[in-house]
Amino acid sequence: MSTRRVIASFARAGRFIGRGLRGWSRCLLGALDARPDLISVAGVLCAIVVLASTTAWLTADRAGRIERAQERAQSVASLVAGGLSANMTIYDALLADMASPARDSSAPMTENVRERIRFSQAISHEFLDDAFIVGADGMLEAPPDNPGAARIDLHDRDYFQALSHGTAHGTAPELYVSEPLASRIRDGRRSVALARTIETPGHGFGGVAVLVVRLDNLQRFISRFESRDVDAVRVVREDGVVLANAVHPDEAASLVVPQTSAGAIERIDMARVKGCVARVNSAPLAVVVTPSTEMTLRIWQRQALWQGALALAFALTLAVGSMALESALRSRYKALEKLRKISLTDALTGLSNRRALDNRLDEEWRRASRKNRQLSILFIDIDRFKLFNDEYGHAVGDEVLRSVAQAIGSQARRAQDMAARYGGEEFAVVLPDTDAQEAAQIAERVRQAVQGLRIAHAKSDTGAVTVSVGCATIKATPGVEDGAEKLLESADAQLLIAKSSGRNRVCASVLDAFDSAQTLAAHV
Repeated sequence: MSTRRVIASFARAGRFIGRGLRGWSRCLLGALDARPDLISVAGVLCAIVVLASTTAWLTADRAGRIERAQERAQSVASLVAGGLSANMTIYDALLADMASPARDSSAPMTENVRERIRFSQAISHEFLDDAFIVGADGMLEAPPDNPGAARIDLHDRDYFQALSHGTAHGTAPELYVSEPLASRIRDGRRSVALARTIETPGHGFGGVAVLVVRLDNLQRFISRFESRDVDAVRVVREDGVVLANAVHPDEAASLVVPQTSAGAIERIDMARVKGCVARVNSAPLAVVVTPSTEMTLRIWQRQALWQGALALAFALTLAVGSMALESALRSRYKALEKLRKISLTDALTGLSNRRALDNRLDEEWRRASRKNRQLSILFIDIDRFKLFNDEYGHAVGDEVLRSVAQAIGSQARRAQDMAARYGGEEFAVVLPDTDAQEAAQIAERVRQAVQGLRIAHAKSDTGAVTVSVGCATIKATPGVEDGAEKLLESADAQLLIAKSSGRNRVCASVLDAFDSAQTLAAHV
């Protein structure tokens, strides 16, 4: 296919689409013209959709922010737990060497072990504060930096009590992590002891190997992971005892269990901790991170406030604008209807004018043709009205026209009947679905109503204003296009007969739609 044919095909498709869009737009505008209330309904529905979609989006955004805060908190927990796991693996290996049954009881800690301890202190963020052996009697045996120091009684420490009685987190060889304590060797520094049981060759209790971790260094380590996404980072034992705690100043410690004694150890209820928990390898520890849900929600609330306000303003503008547009269209339609009525109404008499008469007569003829029904028309003329104007003046003549029009209109009682001023002193009444007998009766009532006005007319034969009425009736049939004009001409011919017969009377005829032209010719 050549390029020219392709372009022509696209052009034809574009024209087809354009015609479809124009037809659709015309149908839409036609529907809106017929039902302007649809504009306000559509506007309100669109406003509701805007508000509903904004609410749904904000709700989803809120849930997403909370979920992302949880994910970030979990990442922090994993990072802290990973850092501690690396150190705890080293410490556990050191304790295993210190607690080895092969060690010399006369030299509680070999120089090789002391060197490894110093190396571990150098590479582990200075966590390690001390390392020593506690004998089976609970007395300090071997501080690494001062082997000749005086022995200190440590039998009351929780790690010694737990390991000596075999209650340290299960089996005796496991690593034990003590509660926070004040060091008796380092001037009361806050510390945590990591301990392992020393077994005798006969698998008896031979003491405890201890590494001491400084809590202030551990606190500084976990504080490096603080961020606005995190309210608190805690390092806890598996039983909930808090060893280190980096808490945001605004964070309420909702998980803290109240203590009764002064200086009691902080403890959290691990059963109430949901998510954001990472276990530390090689130690009975866990890292608990509290996401900053409140801060996340505060940020979301600020954004949701202005976004919701914008959506509400847009929705209100849309709804109010559609209502205003509907009101404007209704005002326009009322103005147009008023203009239409003015254009179809005779200014002097208030009846329909000639243009309205022609439209209505044509419309009723088509309706009668479709349903094969009868249609009648009255043609009315005020007798000797020119002489009346000459005698009484045109101002009085206008008053007479109004009175006669009112009398004629009073006899067009049905909703489908129409009284109109044909021109000058001539009037017409369209009577749908009216047979010849009923039309003649209405014509007589019109004549009597005008005569009953008893308006003086010195130039009239009766001394009063009267009318002559021509009446014509036809049973409409399909296929006759000029039947309305012939019916009006027939009524006019009957009016001429009434006037030539002495005036103030009614003359009527019944037409056949197929030979109305011959009938009319005979009357003319």
